[in-house]
Amino acid sequence: MTFNILKSMLAGVALFSASLAIVQPAQADAISDIQGKGVINIGMLVDFPPLGFINAENEPDGYDPDIGKLFAEKLGVDINIVPVTGPNRIPYRSADRPTF
Repeated sequence: MTFNILKSMLAGVALFSASLAIVQPAQADAISDIQGKGVINIGMLVDFPPLGFINAENEPDGYDPDIGKLFAEKLGVDINIVPVTGPNRIPYRSADRPTF
């Protein structure tokens, strides 16, 4: 009985270790890369008011775009807001569409 418990625990540890090897950390361009390009692409949720939504002019609006604009201004680059929603944010990030 004790051997089965130990075997199960070792299998669980092995499975957990294997899952850690598969996970890759999030990655963004270095600040010097962004400044070299002259533009920062920022993905923003546009289905989560008041943080992010589409305004009457059909542009991203809210708290997040305001912070993104300040961030771009401090870096001295233009901003390109990439509107994302909950369901498409992971596929967009995997395709390197937004920088952040």
